[in-house]
Amino acid sequence: MNICNLGKIKVILDMSWLAAYNPEINWKKGKVKMMWCPPICRKRKQETQEKKQVKKIEKEKAVEELVSRKF
Repeated sequence: MNICNLGKIKVILDMSWLAAYNPEINWKKGKVKMMWCPPICRKRKQETQEKKQVKKIEKEKAVEELVSRKF
């Protein structure tokens, strides 16, 4: 990953990203609107939700184990 000082530039988007996401761009207003998400984006979102669910279940099991211990 290359990191550099962009100065006044807020973001750089390459052609492969633009082609994949195909955002609606209003050049006059300087706005980019995401109209849809490509399949890889939905897959990543689903994977993130699944990871959160697994962590939640693991946390609940840990709490149950602590509660079930006799002091």
